[in-house]
Amino acid sequence: MPLFQLNSFINTFMNMTCDIYTQKNVQSDSGAVTRQWKYTQTINCKVMPVQNKSGRTITDDKSYGTGAEGYKENVHVKMQSPIRLSKRWRITNVTAADGEKVFLEPDKITLDDTIFDVISNHPVLDPFGHIAYYEINLQRAQVQNNDIIAVWKCRFFI
Repeated sequence: MPLFQLNSFINTFMNMTCDIYTQKNVQSDSGAVTRQWKYTQTINCKVMPVQNKSGRTITDDKSYGTGAEGYKENVHVKMQSPIRLSKRWRITNVTAADGEKVFLEPDKITLDDTIFDVISNHPVLDPFGHIAYYEINLQRAQVQNNDIIAVWKCRFFI
């Protein structure tokens, strides 16, 4: 199959888009390391809810822990992508073909886009043994912010 036909085929079933953010660690003069997220690119994709054996979707799995755990919201989705994604990347701004946002944070007044962490990915082969696309498992990030999300102090012993 010629490349242009394969790409047009993939574009027909990957009719959504999402933004990819990559992680960058920055260390200040004082030794504090911050993890920052930098926009990298927008790609075509297909994002679907994950279902368990009973057919119930587990995209809205909420639990109420005790003590420091507190409230935890687990949202799991499956994504098909033309490129392999790293576990050090984040996905956000999932948009349907008509431009409508698909995953939003309803608990926020501004209805920000949901941010997902990459959990795992694996290639899916076509009938000829070539990689057709990648299937990626995503989980809702606990910290819904692409600014500086973690700070820690490095100590050097001499």
